[in-house]
Amino acid sequence: MTTLTTPKDLLAAVPFLIGFNPKDSIVLLSLNSDAIALAIRIDFPDQIGADELRLLTSHLSRDGADSVIAIFYSTEIGQRENEIISEVLAAINDFGLSLREVITVEKDRYRSLICEDLSCCPSQGNPLPELIDSRIAAEQVAQGRPIPYATLEQLIDSISPIESDDELNELISSVELIDYEKDAIAFQRQGASAVDEFMKEFKSQGLVRDKAL
Repeated sequence: MTTLTTPKDLLAAVPFLIGFNPKDSIVLLSLNSDAIALAIRIDFPDQIGADELRLLTSHLSRDGADSVIAIFYSTEIGQRENEIISEVLAAINDFGLSLREVITVEKDRYRSLICEDLSCCPSQGNPLPELIDSRIAAEQVAQGRPIPYATLEQLIDSISPIESDDELNELISSVELIDYEKDAIAFQRQGASAVDEFMKEFKSQGLVRDKAL
């Protein structure tokens, strides 16, 4: 399993967890014994009420999580965004879950709200790393996972039903039906099965009693 050790690792892992590169989003990762149990993404709201906060925190604790990583993506983080961030973090704390890490991503820069070391987490943030250049991406691809979609819209398109192709349908309908009674491949399969049964009986008994074989 891939180990995440830095904010850069976390930011590179998020697209693989949700399937696309988030924009104007809130991403919450619940942790159970230091392992990611659940990833939740919602659109960054104009406002958020008590019911929505209660629903979020209940989902986070469903798998027995003991802590949370919160990542806030926005093209601009102003007073309204900071108020929503504070409300989300307060709701998580009030629910009894500890905050392992809190990261804001504004345009192409990120910063940790928990780290107080300005040498690694300056107030202006750090440049957002390219996903394709990250160690996490290399490990995920090596494990057979595809590169995440660039946007949510692309992800939705990938799982949406395709339009009917009249030309393809006509081509399929023109293919002649297989007559399995005269199908040579079917006879080959029967022959292969007979040889297989012959060898099984010979190995187990030293001779073959079934004359049909």
